Amino acid sequence: MRILLYTLILSTLALNFNLCDCFPLNARTIEKLKEKSDLIAIGFPTEIIASENNYEEDIVVFQIDSLIKGKNLNSRTILINQNQAGNCANYFELCEQYVITGEKVQNVKQTYRMGQNSHSRNLEDLVLENYMISTDGCRTFKLNSSLAETFLD
Repeated sequence: MRILLYTLILSTLALNFNLCDCFPLNARTIEKLKEKSDLIAIGFPTEIIASENNYEEDIVVFQIDSLIKGKNLNSRTILINQNQAGNCANYFELCEQYVITGEKVQNVKQTYRMGQNSHSRNLEDLVLENYMISTDGCRTFKLNSSLAETFLD
């Protein structure tokens, strides 16, 4: 009976909380994050492109309002890939403003989870045709949050 009760409690907690373990956000980690990131921007998601299989994450179409760091952007619209994020994936709300940071995805091999040796043709085309970054919930902040304010100071 105890095992059943513990299982029920843990299942409920897993459904109600994001179990992602992020690094502490302080002056030192913020500076390292800024240095590491190829792109830092403020903007909002306009569309979510559903994945074609069970091992690729959805792709987020993101409209940039303000570019803080980054270069070689031919468009103010970029794509966000979170395949490496696992339980730290950020679930974007359409039209909500965010501060995003991330590394440029150079080729499709950077977009799939470790251990995966295949990818969809659609994902390959998206990477080739668009500026895409990889990010996660530890490096993406709603613009009106205290974390974004700390990051932007």
